[in-house]
Amino acid sequence: MEAVAPREHALQFTGEGSAYFRIWIVNLALTIITVGLYSPWAKVRRLRYIYGNTLLDGSPFEFHGDPLALLKGRLIGVLLLVGYTQAAKVSLVLWLAVVAAIAVALPWLLWKSQKFRLANSSYRGIRFGFDGTLRAAYAVFALPIALFMAPYIWLAALGLNGAQAQKPSAAMFAPVMLLFLLLAVAYPWIFLRVYRYFHAQARIGSARFAFSATLAGAYGLAFSALGLFALAMVLALLLGTITGLGVSWIARHGAWIWPGAAAVDPGVAGRADSIIGISAGVIAGYVVVLCVYPIFAALKQNFLWGKTSLDGAPLQSRAHGMALLRIVAGNVFLMLLTLGLYWPFALMRSLRYQLGVISWTGDPQQIVAQAGDAAVSATGEETMELLGLDFSL
Repeated sequence: MEAVAPREHALQFTGEGSAYFRIWIVNLALTIITVGLYSPWAKVRRLRYIYGNTLLDGSPFEFHGDPLALLKGRLIGVLLLVGYTQAAKVSLVLWLAVVAAIAVALPWLLWKSQKFRLANSSYRGIRFGFDGTLRAAYAVFALPIALFMAPYIWLAALGLNGAQAQKPSAAMFAPVMLLFLLLAVAYPWIFLRVYRYFHAQARIGSARFAFSATLAGAYGLAFSALGLFALAMVLALLLGTITGLGVSWIARHGAWIWPGAAAVDPGVAGRADSIIGISAGVIAGYVVVLCVYPIFAALKQNFLWGKTSLDGAPLQSRAHGMALLRIVAGNVFLMLLTLGLYWPFALMRSLRYQLGVISWTGDPQQIVAQAGDAAVSATGEETMELLGLDFSL
């Protein structure tokens, strides 16, 4: 008897730009009127719409977050930001103390936010959950924190204050370059540990997620990104050079192209082609990077979700860089054309593609059966009261 291939359940996103536009414009107006205080309620409305229009096997996801919990998290974040920006004006010691406090608190903030987000997410009445421990969070983020703190410790050794730290000097150059090199070399390893911590410790009911990505795969993704952006910079440089030379040639031979026109002074032409060449290079750089980023985003999505499984059944992500590039290019053009008003439609269009290429080969009915009545009715309510904070944007 032939084995029956597992059925793939693809995510489906049914959100519409016109419906989301009404939510977005009201959220924007109320956030401006209340000087940002409405932003947690705006976020809850946004997430409830997005979750409610994301379907798996015909059933939507739900978001149950309390805006007041988000507001508390936002206020703490604002206090930390104000403390960081203002402490530098008082003293070096106070500034370093604030920086150290932020670095030490960061793993706790990320851990708390992840627990809150998953505890307030559900599918068919079954809550998601996050079982990662705070100790594990500090272990995962120990190296990033060390790299984050290194330049501040160096500045303290030099006796600089926060304002002077913005001005590069010879004494700062070597340590900063060393820090950059260490971060670049270690980034794939950090990236892998962070996503393994967040993916492998998540669950829905009693069904657990797993993450099987390898360090070799993470470095492969990093080298792909490096190659793409290096290619983008080379193309930008070539476009800028060609544009500058072309403008210079036209300026010097204007009389030949347009009879009766006087040739431009060589000195003026030289300055003009330099300025235009540099400007064209910068503009070309933005355009080329904009073209390259969707390709990398597709590679990253396929890597992360393609190495994730739920209840032993793998997830698949089949995003194509060129398809995502066409969507992003169209979105950018229409947002420029409408002065930003196309943004809600652009978001819905992007989500429709990015979610629609993700599928799962497991059985949603089995997840429901494993959860049981107790998990469906009670999971998350006590954890919401216990957590009570969200720090995500």
